[in-house]
Amino acid sequence: MHKLARSRVARNIWAIMNKFNLPPTDKRLRSLDTMQIDFILEEMKYDQELAEQAAKGIKVDSEVEDDSDEFLKKYYSKDRKVNLLADGDDPNDIYEQVKAATKNKDYDRKLDYRIKKAIKEHKQKVKKADRQIEENWKELEKRLKQKGR
Repeated sequence: MHKLARSRVARNIWAIMNKFNLPPTDKRLRSLDTMQIDFILEEMKYDQELAEQAAKGIKVDSEVEDDSDEFLKKYYSKDRKVNLLADGDDPNDIYEQVKAATKNKDYDRKLDYRIKKAIKEHKQKVKKADRQIEENWKELEKRLKQKGR
């Protein structure tokens, strides 16, 4: 646990928890994606820089650097791939740390079950969505025929 608590990701999450007075189980904290976490951390870092400058008596320039929304489109695009690991993180090392921390001999089996269950649920949602789309098309075609189109 010590090694995990000293990781870059854990320290970043800890900073956000402290800033917003959130426990690790808070749904708002747990629902943050990587981009949202990065955004919060960058703003916290910038606030710290401004505070340090002000403390030294340096004129604080808090002018917005880029007021176009191109930047938001680029970073918050639904098509953008998000890397869930920080630079230098090794997924196998993280897995081994979690496995060791659980001290549960059934960890692999339970993890496999949860993964298979999530895949099955996702496939069911996709099938349901596909069926609904097909039904919607049929209904649309029926209405168009009724209107003589």
